[in-house]
Amino acid sequence: MELSIIIVNYNSYDLLVDSVKSIILNTKDIVYEIIIVDNFSSQELKSEIQNFADNITLIRLKKNYGFGGANNIAAKLARGHFLFFLNPDTILIENSAKKLLDFYKSNKERFNIGALGCLLTDLNNNVTNSYGVFPSPLNILINQIKYGIFKKRFIFQQNYKESCIFVDYVSGADLFIERQLFIKMGKFSKEYFMYYEETDLQKKLSLNKYKQMILTTTKIIHLEGACNNFKNSNNFKRVYYKKSENTYLKKYYSRTYYLFKFIQIIWIIPILFNRNYSFNQNIQYIKEVIKY
Repeated sequence: MELSIIIVNYNSYDLLVDSVKSIILNTKDIVYEIIIVDNFSSQELKSEIQNFADNITLIRLKKNYGFGGANNIAAKLARGHFLFFLNPDTILIENSAKKLLDFYKSNKERFNIGALGCLLTDLNNNVTNSYGVFPSPLNILINQIKYGIFKKRFIFQQNYKESCIFVDYVSGADLFIERQLFIKMGKFSKEYFMYYEETDLQKKLSLNKYKQMILTTTKIIHLEGACNNFKNSNNFKRVYYKKSENTYLKKYYSRTYYLFKFIQIIWIIPILFNRNYSFNQNIQYIKEVIKY
C-alpha cells in the first residue's frame, strides 16, 4: 500500500461525497486506500459511501476528538507508506496524489522533505491559503495592526514560476507526509482540538531540519469555509483559534509570550464592541485573549 488518504468528517456529508468521488475519479496508477473518520457528527453519515470503491474504510467515533485527534486515529490504522490528509471540502481535479507521491519519493533525500502540499484554489482558480509563515508574536501583532487599519491580513506572497517552493508550513487541508516520519514527530499534538495542529507538527519538523514544500505543478480546489458545522460557528472558531494560538506561542515563544499577551490586552475595548458578535460572545473571546 503506497498511500493512505485520510479525511475527517464532521457534519459535512454532501461535501465529503463530492470529495471522495473526485479522489476516485482522478487518482490513478498508485495503490491507495481512503480512510474516512466521522468525528461524532449529528448529521447521518451514510454507509453507502463505502460502496463508491472497495478501498474505502469508514470509522465512526463515539465522541468528537477534534481534527488532530481524529486524524491520529486514522493514521494508526493506515496501511500506506505515505499519508495524505485532506479536508472534506477539497476537490481533486487531476491526479494530484500521484504527482505529490512521485515528487516526494524522487526528492526526499535531495531536499530532506518533511511535509509536502500543493496549491489550493477556489472555484475561479484563484490561489487561496495553501501555506504560511510560522506564527510568532511579532507577525501576529503586525497582522492585527494591518487588519485594524487596512482590513487586510498579512499574506505571504510568492510567484509560482518554479515547480516547487519552500515554505514554513503547508495547509492542513492537503498535507502529504511519510507515515513513519509523522509517527516519529509525535503525530498531531493532543494540545490542540482544532487549528494549529499542522503548524505545530511542521514546526517540529523544521526544528529537526526537515523542509516543507509546495508543489506548484498541481492544484486542488478548496471550498474554504464551506464546512460551517458548529453552533454559533464563527464565534466558536475564533475562540478555538485564539486558544490554539495561545498554546502554540506559549510553547515555542515562551520568552516573549507574556509580553505579547500584555500587548493583546490593549485590543480588549475594540473587541468588546465588535458588532459582528453578541456581547456574551465577545466576552467569551476576551477570556481567551487574556488567559495566561
